[in-house]
Amino acid sequence: MKITINNLGPINRFEFDLNKDLNLIFGKNNIGKSYAMSAIYLIVKNMINKDLDLHILSAYFGNATMHEHFIFYEDIPALDEEIDKFKKSIIANLNKKEEQFDITKDISKVLEKFIEHRIIRNLERSFKNSFLSIEALKNEMNDEKFSIRIEIEGFGFSIVINNSKFDIDNVKLNKKIIIKQSKTNRKKVENNEGVTIYYNKKQNVEKNFERWFFENIMDSIIDIWRYDKDKIKNIYFLPASRSGLYNAFNSYAFSIAELSKSRDLLTQGLQLPTLSEPVLDYFLHLANIKPEVKDNKYKDILLTLEENILDGKVVFNEQNKKLYFKPNNMSKALDLSFTSSMVSELAPLTAFLKYIIDENEKALIFIEEPEAHLHPEVQVKITELFAALADYGIKIIISTHSNYIFGKLNNFILEKKIDYKKTGSYLMSMTDKGSIVSNTMIADPDGITDENFVDTAEKLYNERIDIYERLDEYADK
Repeated sequence: MKITINNLGPINRFEFDLNKDLNLIFGKNNIGKSYAMSAIYLIVKNMINKDLDLHILSAYFGNATMHEHFIFYEDIPALDEEIDKFKKSIIANLNKKEEQFDITKDISKVLEKFIEHRIIRNLERSFKNSFLSIEALKNEMNDEKFSIRIEIEGFGFSIVINNSKFDIDNVKLNKKIIIKQSKTNRKKVENNEGVTIYYNKKQNVEKNFERWFFENIMDSIIDIWRYDKDKIKNIYFLPASRSGLYNAFNSYAFSIAELSKSRDLLTQGLQLPTLSEPVLDYFLHLANIKPEVKDNKYKDILLTLEENILDGKVVFNEQNKKLYFKPNNMSKALDLSFTSSMVSELAPLTAFLKYIIDENEKALIFIEEPEAHLHPEVQVKITELFAALADYGIKIIISTHSNYIFGKLNNFILEKKIDYKKTGSYLMSMTDKGSIVSNTMIADPDGITDENFVDTAEKLYNERIDIYERLDEYADK
């Protein structure tokens, strides 16, 4: 899946390739890294939402109507109407004895209705929850319109704003779909040019059409829709300042919950805190941990994290629903607010690997500023863990200001321990129309050219040389 975001907040254009396994987003402060990560998270979350899944509930229809076997129809009258119109069009062409006809545009319309009613409305709600309003999405640095383009293997579509609401635009299939009449029963044929679906002209159209339609046409639509579902099963977001957010949430969660029940009785000046959807999801995952430790293929990474970095274990107390840290040399578990900043910052990531992420999930993890509060040595070790997670099939997206993470990743690419083709490197730079992704830090076999940290390093070096020269001048006088 490829996502292009246009004119969101400080962003003019941000292009992201979800096919990459290990992704780093660089750039100065206030340039739009958090905007980009939050937007991508919300898009992917709504695209892979299990409630939106399209699939055949049964391979055999039995005596039930075809309509009952597809979630595709559920609670979407407009889609139902579009498919009925589509079916009538096919029947008319078959009755006219058309040898073959193109149904690509018709399928695009069906997909458009589905996306509009089952994804766009939910995605619009997610953006409102995270950015307060649709109007707040606008890039104030130019007059260009906000839009998102999503390209999937089978098709692509755009999201635009019309009348303060999300709307779908420009749905395009990447292959033509043709119906061709045949003298025998034939399976559909798919190649680089497109898909050909055969209908046996000897069969009675009215009698056999319904089963053929669902086994061929609807099945083809579902094939188009599958996109990255085999690559990503669930996604997680670890926000910046995650330790402080987690501690604050635990301290005030009960009070906020009680105040929320009496929202109408609150005085006008008292406002409840507003949380973006990615941050709220982060809390919900940690608050709903099941205390059983996952026995999965990540346990070697977890062992390294707890024994070689944290020097203790992150544990979950089921009674008060909180994470604690038990140092290796102590019998007592400590509240995270009383641990070192390194421990409290890494505890949420440890908890996700230990209690939340299942080995069969094929997860996607967003981590903002993983280097926060970490010594450079630990930053390097964490980068090693990220590379190991990517080897296990977990996709990682991080935003970072760390030259140490960048340097270690570069060394991995040079050693061919990481495939540069599976590495995404995004340098955001500011223009007069908003930030864009520069193409100067794209990974290649020699690593990633440093266009982010080198200027500051050179400036400090030159400053040091100037200081030495001035000191030498004073010494000579």
